[in-house]
Amino acid sequence: MRILIIGFQRSGTTLLRRIVTMHPDVKSIMHEYFLLTNHPTEKSIQDLMKQRGIKKTDNWGDKTPYYPNIRKIPVKTYCENWVKMFGKQARIIHVYRHPYDVAFSIDNKYKGQNFIHGISLYRRAIPRALETLEMPQMISFKYEELIMNPDKIVPDIYKFCGLKEIDFRERMKLWENKKYQSFDPTRVFAYKGKKIPKIKEPLDGIVMDLNEKLGGPKYEV
Repeated sequence: MRILIIGFQRSGTTLLRRIVTMHPDVKSIMHEYFLLTNHPTEKSIQDLMKQRGIKKTDNWGDKTPYYPNIRKIPVKTYCENWVKMFGKQARIIHVYRHPYDVAFSIDNKYKGQNFIHGISLYRRAIPRALETLEMPQMISFKYEELIMNPDKIVPDIYKFCGLKEIDFRERMKLWENKKYQSFDPTRVFAYKGKKIPKIKEPLDGIVMDLNEKLGGPKYEV
């Protein structure tokens, strides 16, 4: 399979990449390689795979978060291009996270970007990202559901990608970075222990859409 992992920045795409890559039948999930932007033709992709020692029969892919668009290509267009390029082998994993937790994480991670800036990007990006939900080659879920119910979500991801079920928790324990050796519930709705800055435009509509279309733990603002 050709697996694309997407999601808004600070939404759990790195954790997802680790979960998928640790599967013994996955050769590589490249890290923010923006594959279709940097290699827009089938030949250039084949040349890249040859350089990396990846065979045609291997499962591989790319982790491509959007900021709010993927290198100036709208999320839906990028996903459609992935399916067009790889056809029946295309699989897309899309993760969403609560806007407040995303914005606080952006504030903490990136110098010069604050909570309000993060909310502004989220407001522009997520409605367009939700346009991809009807794609049959895509599985979508909330980051919070992955953390709170991994024994359901992780096997669902593997099955969706045509991968056999494995004991993923035992494999996670082998990771060098202890941060990723288990699912940290304190990262779910962590904003509730913080003071929320005042924002100009409410997010009620976006949050309602996320709840209705994705289900999982309920988002509130």
